[in-house]
Amino acid sequence: MIGIIIVTHGRLGEELLNSAEMIVGENENIKAVSFERGEPVENLNEKVKTVIGELSNCNDILTFVDIYGGSPFNTILPYVINSGYICLTGVNLPTIIEAIMNRDTVETVEELKEICINVYKESLYDVKEIYERRRGNGSSTA
Repeated sequence: MIGIIIVTHGRLGEELLNSAEMIVGENENIKAVSFERGEPVENLNEKVKTVIGELSNCNDILTFVDIYGGSPFNTILPYVINSGYICLTGVNLPTIIEAIMNRDTVETVEELKEICINVYKESLYDVKEIYERRRGNGSSTA
């Protein structure tokens, strides 16, 4: 099984996980770690270390962070370098849902990474542009 860790500023990761579980149901081996305002980075390091220990039964770990170069990213980076974890930045709800739904069907964490990257690229739309294009084709619904 591929474990999933979401590390973010504030409670973003926790709420992304809560929202994903509303849609796909509760899951094992997925953890969210929050970096709270005013919290020392050392605390974040300890929380991440604890969560990694809780996922020791997983074959691989896919990590998500909110911002490239932020404290959550910098905390995960040593695990990427030293343990081969994969870290994707710019986490959003569609990528978390797809990671959960596909992690048991892929052969490798690399495959899961590619699915998540593709979903990320396909999950941002200009709604006005879509609506206007559909109106131009004679369709009155979005």
